[in-house]
Amino acid sequence: MVHRLPDFESFVAARTLLERALALDTGYTRAKALICRLTEAARSERWLSIEAAASCLPLAEEVVIDHRNDAMALAFAGITIAFLGKQQRRGVHILLQAYALNPNSSHVLYASGWVHFYVGDQTTAINHFDRAIRINPLDPMIGQIRSGLGSALLMSGRVEESVATLERALEEAPEYTGNSWLSLAIGYWELGRVDEARWFAKKTSGARAGHDDLGNDQGHTSDHAGHAGQDRTQSARHRHTGIISAATGRRRDVPLRGGSVPSGFHRACGSRFGVVSAALSPEPERHIQSGTGRSPARKPQ
Repeated sequence: MVHRLPDFESFVAARTLLERALALDTGYTRAKALICRLTEAARSERWLSIEAAASCLPLAEEVVIDHRNDAMALAFAGITIAFLGKQQRRGVHILLQAYALNPNSSHVLYASGWVHFYVGDQTTAINHFDRAIRINPLDPMIGQIRSGLGSALLMSGRVEESVATLERALEEAPEYTGNSWLSLAIGYWELGRVDEARWFAKKTSGARAGHDDLGNDQGHTSDHAGHAGQDRTQSARHRHTGIISAATGRRRDVPLRGGSVPSGFHRACGSRFGVVSAALSPEPERHIQSGTGRSPARKPQ
């Protein structure tokens, strides 16, 4: 239940059980870590506000202090501190400890992939996500792990690989929409597959509607920028926002891959100056490459 949450009610049920276990044994490290994992996942899906999600941070700190050599518990505490506590560098340090305890844990590699993603180290992120998939292809979190891999590939400019990976991730974990929808919207837009990009962008915007605290918080994909990758990640983050705005019809100043301005996603990521703007024509199909003819990973209802 902890690793596959189809809805908010499942989150509440799982958390209730873990809190009962923790009431029976206040030193139960694994239960504390799993509460952190649940809460981090619920925030990523926009089921909780930032303030509500951050309430689990004291538990994460307790796990770091007394992890009892439990690599998975330490890993879930580390990603929680990096994601909800916005201490990305410290998160990397914690995940290095978890990795030293068990470098062959798919859950440790999953968490490590994300915290390295946060600080702009996409090479390590891709390596760790890929290893997690190879180590345990039947992991109940496989779709979430593959979604992380797709996002890291996207940030590395490997857009076609990213889209294929994200499409598969959405098939494996259709309930894990917070990251997959946003990344697919960006990936499709970069490939000139405008209809699919707009569909996923609208789904993403719809999921965010009604949450007053979501302004700059778009889930795992663009929520953080560490020191090492800050310029690159911030440039990409601004481009993400522009793409979603353009795809939903609110902006028309984001160039498409293959358009009149050669500014692909990988170039935007590598530039300290961020997005190179270029007005789209009233008929955007004149400026884009033809799509592949494939249907969206999930067709509009």
